[in-house]
Amino acid sequence: MTAMLQRGRGLLEGLWPVGLSALQLVLIRRWAGLEGEPYEWCQYLALGLLAFGGLLLLEFGRRRDVRLLGSPGPTRAALGGVGVAACVAYAAGHATGPILAIASINGLILLALRARRARSPVGLPGSAVGVAVLAASWTLGARWIWWADPAAWVGASARAQAALIVASLLVSINLARIGRPAAGGRWKAAGVVGTASGLVILAMASLRLDSLGGGGPSHPMRDLGRFAFYHWGAIVGPAELVRRGGWLLWDTPSQYGFLSTLAIAWTPGENVWRSFYLLNATLTFASSSVLFLALRMFRTGPLNLPFALAVTLAAVFMIPGWPIPESPAGPQVAPAVGAFRFAWCSALIAVLIAEWRAGTRPAWDRGIPIVGCACWLLGVLWSCESAVYCSVIWGPAYLVMCRRRALARVPEAGRPGARFRAWAAWAAVPVLLLGATIGLISAYYVARLGHPPDWRAFAEYVLAMRAIAMPVDPGGIVLTLLLAFGLLSVIVAATARGGDLGALGLGLGAWGLLWSGGSYFVGRSHEVNGSNISPLVVLAVAAGLLLLRRGGPALARIAPMVRLAAAPLLIGLLTVGFGVEGGLESQISAIRRGYRRGVERLLPAADEALAGLLDEAGVAPSEPVTIAWEGLCVMPARRSTGPRPIVVHEAWTAPFMLYVLLPEDRQQVYLRRLAGRHAEGGWLVVQKDFPIGPHCREMLREGYRETASFENERWRVARLEAAAPPLPR
Repeated sequence: MTAMLQRGRGLLEGLWPVGLSALQLVLIRRWAGLEGEPYEWCQYLALGLLAFGGLLLLEFGRRRDVRLLGSPGPTRAALGGVGVAACVAYAAGHATGPILAIASINGLILLALRARRARSPVGLPGSAVGVAVLAASWTLGARWIWWADPAAWVGASARAQAALIVASLLVSINLARIGRPAAGGRWKAAGVVGTASGLVILAMASLRLDSLGGGGPSHPMRDLGRFAFYHWGAIVGPAELVRRGGWLLWDTPSQYGFLSTLAIAWTPGENVWRSFYLLNATLTFASSSVLFLALRMFRTGPLNLPFALAVTLAAVFMIPGWPIPESPAGPQVAPAVGAFRFAWCSALIAVLIAEWRAGTRPAWDRGIPIVGCACWLLGVLWSCESAVYCSVIWGPAYLVMCRRRALARVPEAGRPGARFRAWAAWAAVPVLLLGATIGLISAYYVARLGHPPDWRAFAEYVLAMRAIAMPVDPGGIVLTLLLAFGLLSVIVAATARGGDLGALGLGLGAWGLLWSGGSYFVGRSHEVNGSNISPLVVLAVAAGLLLLRRGGPALARIAPMVRLAAAPLLIGLLTVGFGVEGGLESQISAIRRGYRRGVERLLPAADEALAGLLDEAGVAPSEPVTIAWEGLCVMPARRSTGPRPIVVHEAWTAPFMLYVLLPEDRQQVYLRRLAGRHAEGGWLVVQKDFPIGPHCREMLREGYRETASFENERWRVARLEAAAPPLPR
């Protein structure tokens, strides 16, 4: 009896992060007195900060060299009890009969697999606790299906039902086998071949591009392609201006970052459309490979390969992008929701996995931190948002990494000063690296332009985009994100108790990935953005589950609960990815098609009225053209009978929508700087019935003057030149 009570208390202590999060959500809702976006950000920030604070107090606080708390065990157990009560209350109030039935079947599958592995019949871990966790997890995890009632959607589709059944078996088998010894001999060789084959499939999937709006009105992907054309245009427009001599952080605004835009401009290609296609495919492949290889490290037997490949395809290629289930097309439709925004987050998780795998091998003592700091620096320079994501991932994990090396360098406990100096020397590396890089960039601008960069430009679009925030649906996909957060918090807390610093660094990095990546959803709370961050959610959960392979006693106690909570997350993901009509077929078609040569052929063509007006004005293929029209960002392609059948005009300004998003004073700052450095100007095309067309013309009036104009019923074309003498380049 005493042993059973001790096991029960140990289980409750492991669930304290769930109780702390539940208390926070309820108390802030009742007493904060906030509504709308301030309330959502308050909950989001408190969720992360309180969980991290609880980790410091309740796990590190019991260490003799910290002494924050005397005996945190009762506090952990009490919070764990609150967490179990919250699971029971939520499941009782929100779980439906079909969801409970699915949860019961999944629980029985996991129970049977666990009994088979242990070669003895066992009950559900923790009895009532396991039932509560299972019911609540399925109720939350089912909200991957956010556009309909999950049970009704699955019940109405034979395809979705088949996907659910196969996913339940595949996920349950792999979760039950995490931590078993690795296979050797022929199985190991077959595993290498399987991994290589999976990477080839991911490389082909990364090349997918269905349409950019080209084709006639009957083209099946026309509407989806025009959506892609707008999003691609906002990204490639600034890169095109950089190729023409523009300077980021000065006269060229860029919504999606600094180094990200330079990377497009520097990628070889006849035009920026080809360059961006190649760069985005490369980043997508790299990010998907990190997730795929992390899942392969589960080493769960022959079924691990289809499990890892299916989860990666669903999370990276089949769920993000166009709103499900209208027309599943992957992240290439809106590249900013995929690897183009988050690639360096995946790179940092890969570094932390390498650190965890390296153990205490001396050969890796310096290499891994240096590679990680380099990835962090590139992520910081990539964009303002990436800087936040990467810093939250890398900061706490890197400090743990520094402590690990300080302990190895100075193992004697009686030399705290020497140990601290060793830690501080490592901890200073990223700060010095960032400071030196900012100094070099500033010095380069002073040498070339005569003044430092305008660093306000690095962050201004993050602040400007607050105007398009949407309210969070409390019954939507945010519930699935909360499930993932609670699951990972429990794993990190148990890892901290175990004392393995390599595992703790990976756990903190995965936790930081999930929490910081969640800010993308909080700031743009359309339900589809919850789907868009599915690669981050799954990578964070995969990294956490990886720790079960060689966890200590604390992880072993909560491992059954972790499996129960992780199952609906992964099963729901696969059900959505493979249960949506047309999703798998379109992905297979894209893999078979492979690389798209001549991306510009996919662009929409200028209509006859615009093409005729450009011919009348004598606009040559080599002349730059800026447009303000319903396509919002860049000039459509122009068909020609000359040596180049498709003409892609370069722009002489950034896309007008990038100016419109900014305050008026910043609009004029950019355009004055542009006029001062680029006196040659170019052609301006305005769609007459476009609502902001007159505003676009007005923006250019201060720095430019018209030298010629042509118009018809729908379009107006004018030649503009700088009104003042140009500044020296």
